[in-house]
Amino acid sequence: YVIYQQPQSQFIIAGDPFQIQPMVIAEPWQEENIYTLVGLNDFQAPQTVPHQFQITHLTTQYRSIPPLGQLFSQFSYAGILTHQRLLTEKRVLKIRGLGLKAFTVITFPVSKFDSIYKLQRLEGGSVYQIYSAILTVELTRYLVENILLGRDSVSWKIGIICPYLAQASLVEKMLSARSPSPDHAQVHIMTGTIHSFQGDECD
Repeated sequence: YVIYQQPQSQFIIAGDPFQIQPMVIAEPWQEENIYTLVGLNDFQAPQTVPHQFQITHLTTQYRSIPPLGQLFSQFSYAGILTHQRLLTEKRVLKIRGLGLKAFTVITFPVSKFDSIYKLQRLEGGSVYQIYSAILTVELTRYLVENILLGRDSVSWKIGIICPYLAQASLVEKMLSARSPSPDHAQVHIMTGTIHSFQGDECD
């Protein structure tokens, strides 16, 4: 509203239409941000209303190594991103029995008819799945064991990003309840939702 009241002023807005939308009180505005207000939702041939604003593409991403950067470049940005970081910057961790790559997908069962495999929901609405929490805890412990076996003098940081707060709390409690705790002086474990991470603080 302030911008619309200042037609003679120049405003530079930097950001991303795919960022998480702001929390609003007015329900009709729930899916709106400053980009939807001008109709900006395409990176290939961006068009805006009520007239064509000048748009400068900032296409270099700095946070992720190329395999991860390429994933979200294809998923959200029509493949136009370039990547400042090099794959050689990734710390190498050799794990017995696990052929880990820069990006590895591990599937697990989900079933709404099985108490172990189905999604559960807390009264507050947050979702969790007990099987994936157990799998995450066991994988984390296995990673820690291998790091300690390697006798690497440099400390490691493991980040566990969960889709919901209930899932993050469940994983964190399960990790701390195990004896001995996998969080070791040489290995620091962070657990949370995507809002807890900046994208480059873990190995």
